[in-house]
Amino acid sequence: MRNFLMTTVLIFIAAIGLNAKLQAMPITIGFDDGAGAQDGTIDWAGGLAPLTGSGIDFYTIDGTNTPLNDGSANALTCTGCELNFITGAYSGADGIFGDGGSFTVTGSAYDGANLIASGTLLDGIFEDLIAAPTFAGIGDTSGIFLGFGLDSKHQGIVDYFGMSNNDWIFANTEIALGTCANGSCLVTNADINNIARPVPEPGTMALLPFGLAALMFARRKRKHASTD
Repeated sequence: MRNFLMTTVLIFIAAIGLNAKLQAMPITIGFDDGAGAQDGTIDWAGGLAPLTGSGIDFYTIDGTNTPLNDGSANALTCTGCELNFITGAYSGADGIFGDGGSFTVTGSAYDGANLIASGTLLDGIFEDLIAAPTFAGIGDTSGIFLGFGLDSKHQGIVDYFGMSNNDWIFANTEIALGTCANGSCLVTNADINNIARPVPEPGTMALLPFGLAALMFARRKRKHASTD
């Protein structure tokens, strides 16, 4: 009985360790402009107005550590894919804009000749302050836009990469800006790196019933031994 309990405990501890290792390798889905020509602008009307991003191109969607179609060799081709967004209001200092707003990528995603998803491919909101210091006069005619938030993706994309969870954080959303003048910047490079949000630890939770069963079995054995 002691050996059985010890084995169960060791399996449970191993599951926790495995889950921690898996979480150290985050699952990401990335939208990238690749080698394609980049169009799009980010504009600010001044005062407390928000930033608006329009017509920002993406050409590929790839997965990293995804259950299916992992790696750049399995990337989806994105046709007519554009990001449009609006941030919250300008904070009044240091090129920081408020959260809220909206963040949407539309277009069509293909695996070779097969259509995987079409229409709204990604839809989210900003959930943290947005940094775009060039709009506060920090920097000359170029800069970087950094935004973070929550989003969901077209179910076809989620299924293609073998994901069961459609709850994501768009992190490292980095947009390089150039030729900035009069509150408007051309987009020279754009990347969205989506990280799957943590979910309850399935590997660990799946073993919990075994641990409980072992404890119940041990209690029953002790009870029978005391009545014999």
